[in-house]
Amino acid sequence: MIEAMWIWAILGLGLIGLELTVGTFYLFCFGLAALLTAGITGLFNFGLTFQLLSYIVFTPIVLGVWHAKFKNKEGDLKIGQSIDETVGKIGHIVATINREKYGYINFSMPVMGAKNWMAVSEQTLRIGELAKVVSVEGNYLKVERCKEEEIYQEKTK
Repeated sequence: MIEAMWIWAILGLGLIGLELTVGTFYLFCFGLAALLTAGITGLFNFGLTFQLLSYIVFTPIVLGVWHAKFKNKEGDLKIGQSIDETVGKIGHIVATINREKYGYINFSMPVMGAKNWMAVSEQTLRIGELAKVVSVEGNYLKVERCKEEEIYQEKTK
């Protein structure tokens, strides 16, 4: 009969091998926990109850360490122009925007590499109005109507 250590080792290597086809790194964590259980079982030759308990303990520890070490931190993936530079930019509405449909905003200078952007707004903005970027939401810019003093501040920059 196969020793329990080898069963855990085969399970761990199988999960790590399966991870190569999935690519989420969760199966890798479960596989690593199984390999750790195989090591403990090989060293101390504990019974099935302790083996399962050690696997149940190792799995969240490995997942926690993995997430702490490799978690994407907000702002790590900025490419090109910063989003912070985009917020506050003023442009002209070139296609009407309202709550139900997106429109387009045009900038005199490129913003994040383009002069024209799809935009969304809680307000109804008509063609020719000036709007200010409030935030970047995926591939859209969230905009709102520009106030007179904001237009003046933009021109004096």
